[in-house]
Amino acid sequence: SSDKFYRVENFVNVDRSNRHKENNNKIFICVGRVVEEKGVDIFCKAIKKAKKIEPEIKGIVLGNGPLLEKLKRMYPEVEFLGWVDHMIVDKYTVNA
Repeated sequence: SSDKFYRVENFVNVDRSNRHKENNNKIFICVGRVVEEKGVDIFCKAIKKAKKIEPEIKGIVLGNGPLLEKLKRMYPEVEFLGWVDHMIVDKYTVNA
């Protein structure tokens, strides 16, 4: 039923008007708690697979949680930055 779905607005305030129209960045970011139910492991698997095809791809995880150390060991091709202040998140998302 519809009462199980919630719309959550993006908490990141990114002014995209100052971005270049031809953004060739291959940066993908996952922001949130590093727990199973958030699917961070799926993000990491996707980055690992994608890097085999496009080695320039960069995956970054911003967040902390009980799976952080395990995922760091399993996916060295992903950059794990741990907890990051919301004001700093903008710095990363504007280039993704």
